[in-house]
Amino acid sequence: MLPVHPAGKYYFNTLTSLILRNENILFEGCKLKNLFPINRLDRETSGLVVFAKSSSLAAKLQHIFSSSDTLKKYSAIVFGKTLPSWVVDKPLAKKQFGEIRNHMVVDNSGLPSKTSFKTLKSFDSFSLIEAILHSGRRHQIRAHLSFNQTPIVGDKQYGLHPELFVDFVSNPSLVSDIECVLLVGSVRQLLHCSNISFFHPVTSVLLDFTAPSPNDFNYFLNKFN
Repeated sequence: MLPVHPAGKYYFNTLTSLILRNENILFEGCKLKNLFPINRLDRETSGLVVFAKSSSLAAKLQHIFSSSDTLKKYSAIVFGKTLPSWVVDKPLAKKQFGEIRNHMVVDNSGLPSKTSFKTLKSFDSFSLIEAILHSGRRHQIRAHLSFNQTPIVGDKQYGLHPELFVDFVSNPSLVSDIECVLLVGSVRQLLHCSNISFFHPVTSVLLDFTAPSPNDFNYFLNKFN
């Protein structure tokens, strides 16, 4: 579970720095000197991350990613039985939530936020769903699912026991894997960026990337199958 880019106390142990330090990763025969992450996944979210190799290309890609020209699909395992399909079109704002700062909640003072959802498979107490982002707010999918009362399995902050998140942030050693599984269903939040599709800003070629479900997704689903 890695932060995408250096920030705060995270500098060397990030996805960006690990890629740059990997001597086996070459671009056009040359070692990469810099990378610019275009989409940033939450620390416990798995899946696709797009990087640009120059600041000029990054600016163009960020413009594309902030528009409706980019398709971003996520898969998630959530608590509860969900509808075949539904849309949450509710503004999100940062609020203080108990001891949690910068917690995103549905609030009319917030920024417009829209997510489309589709149920892929239902179990007795859980559902496997697909989410498509129509805007790119902080923690958007997690906040909208929490508002829908179907939080993501393993989500400490927006799940059934937010006090777990407070303990985890203050001292991760206070929260064991067993405690996470017992209280929120999984060691990490079962949210995965599964597909990104967009037109290259220079060549106009359609680029379509897919990441298969990670092992912990499959393990959880097989357990209930």
